[in-house]
Amino acid sequence: MKLKVFERLIVNSLLPDKGSYVNRKLIRKASEELSFSDKENKILKFNQNEDGQVTWTPNLENPDEDLIPEKDIDFGDTVTQMIVDKLKEMNDKEELEVVHESLYEKFVLSEDQLGELKKLIKDKDAQMEAEGIDKKKKKGK
Repeated sequence: MKLKVFERLIVNSLLPDKGSYVNRKLIRKASEELSFSDKENKILKFNQNEDGQVTWTPNLENPDEDLIPEKDIDFGDTVTQMIVDKLKEMNDKEELEVVHESLYEKFVLSEDQLGELKKLIKDKDAQMEAEGIDKKKKKGK
């Protein structure tokens, strides 16, 4: 699965701290795959403030893309299921945050479900536009 810089950081935080010996070995391997190489660290220039927030050098030429390419990571079935279970649990408890959205789409939603969701959003936007509702004003209320 291809992951961007922030997704790699977030996925690592979703992995359980405890588990069986075998699962801990799989989690450690996944954490190592999610970590950044020395070269990536030099390019991104990670910084952590006193609140624990991690920042890195943005791509000023194209803000939608990182300075490094997405990394393709094969988590295996067990770790993938751990991530899926955690994201589903967070969703059920209504604890998902904006940083989890792309991961929820990649790990939990199938391509068909994602397509249906995007169509629903597009239809709702068209309906609001047809009714003359300004989305920005609606969000502000």
